Amino acid sequence: MTDALETLKARWRTGDPHPESVFAVLETSGTGGIPKRVPIRRRQLLAAARSIDPELRPGPGGAWLLDLPLHRMGGLGVVTRSLIYGTDIIQTDDPLQALKTDTRIHTVSMVGRQLARLLADGDFNPHGAFRGVLLGGGAVEPALIQACRDRNIPVIPSFGMTETAGAVIRVPYALWKTAPPGTSGRVAAPNEARIREGQLELRGPQIFDGYEDASLNAAAFTADGWFRTGDHARIEDGWVFIESRRTDRIVTGGVNVDPDQVEAAIRNLEGVSECAVVGLPDAEWGQCVTAVLVSDGRWTLASAREALKTVLPDAARPRRWIEWAIVPVTDTGKVKRAEIRDRLLGGQG
Repeated sequence: MTDALETLKARWRTGDPHPESVFAVLETSGTGGIPKRVPIRRRQLLAAARSIDPELRPGPGGAWLLDLPLHRMGGLGVVTRSLIYGTDIIQTDDPLQALKTDTRIHTVSMVGRQLARLLADGDFNPHGAFRGVLLGGGAVEPALIQACRDRNIPVIPSFGMTETAGAVIRVPYALWKTAPPGTSGRVAAPNEARIREGQLELRGPQIFDGYEDASLNAAAFTADGWFRTGDHARIEDGWVFIESRRTDRIVTGGVNVDPDQVEAAIRNLEGVSECAVVGLPDAEWGQCVTAVLVSDGRWTLASAREALKTVLPDAARPRRWIEWAIVPVTDTGKVKRAEIRDRLLGGQG
């Protein structure tokens, strides 16, 4: 990764500095299907960097820990923010130890799976100079946030996409201890957010201008210029709660089920290490809530449904329970639900 990092640094410093110039073309993660190519302009990266709370930026002599791939927005954002604010970037093969002892590391960007692995170490607690974790990568699991608060680890939940040049919604740093459970935060001004027909729409200086394949843009933008994220969400008192991707939401027996919530509940079962939940066609229910998981084998469908009775409504509890050796995820830890559905419908489950 070091060579790629140096190439990005050089390109930012010596490339076309015009705000309208395209700095990179990134592919979306493609968790819901075919990836889309997104041109990212310098002005969008500048807007994203400026929206970060000063308290979360590394201080003098401090650095961002780079623990995300550079061909994704999370990794690219660490690089551009560091170049814009003149702070260092540190890479390591052992982020757990680095966050405990390397006092140069003030901030790190992570997804939920990375943070959960750190917390699995019962002794994990960052060094005294650490400022916080910028957490992205999907819906926020309240239990994960609470575990960090219990250890006094500053974690800033956020929401962003390739199309938004990074986090466009985040919890204000001053409210990391008190923000409502499950929220991704508030929209970063001057960007704007609204809910229309149950889905999150965005506009503002961080939002991309359109896909490389222009034929995709008519479906991506409203007539008045709002970007349709494709995420089911709600806004309460200014707090944004991401519920699920439009393509991921399951409708079973007329009831909406958000797979992220079901996955979080299943992962809390002892012996379950990985989990993905998808909806498969079902003649009786419309869609069947199906759990694919990696575990030690102690759970059956019946025992799992019984154990989940107190935390999930009946419609959300799985009706199929499938053990795999591995659950496919992207390089940023997002579950590849489209791939899982395809495998199951192709008879590979």
